[in-house]
Amino acid sequence: MHVPQKLRGRGFTLLEVIVVIAIITLVAGFVAMNPGTLKPAFEQPSTLRSVERACTLAAHSAWTQKKKFCVRNVPAEHKILVEDARGNVVETFGGDAGTFSATFYADPRDGTKIFLPSQLAEISRIEFHPSGCATPTIITLGKDGRATKIFQLDPFSGGLEERSAL
Repeated sequence: MHVPQKLRGRGFTLLEVIVVIAIITLVAGFVAMNPGTLKPAFEQPSTLRSVERACTLAAHSAWTQKKKFCVRNVPAEHKILVEDARGNVVETFGGDAGTFSATFYADPRDGTKIFLPSQLAEISRIEFHPSGCATPTIITLGKDGRATKIFQLDPFSGGLEERSAL
């Protein structure tokens, strides 16, 4: 097929099309994310995120280093500590200054019984064993005297799952 001389060289190259699509994708991503609303969430760490990050770090460290690690609650300082088997602090996580409170409870449930918070034993730390498994734990988080939220620790991943009731 013959293309007239004056029409040759007038189209876009594949590289130009890809660059334009990439720019449009970036702009659309920024608009969809609305970074203005996300920035405060990253500037002020919440106690929930601190506890979850501490538990995830302890679970990962115990599994990879084949040593026991603990997540310890220091309520007076509003801090969550990750410690190795010797009690050395590996990492410190802090919640919002003085507004949040975290409490750890041993989770004795066997799947058939439901316990009331008054029946749970408060513990000061969560142990993560070299096998990667943790002490079954219920964590309550409160803020400024408002209603407490209840979370259950996934003993394998260190993640927290919100519970409406025990």
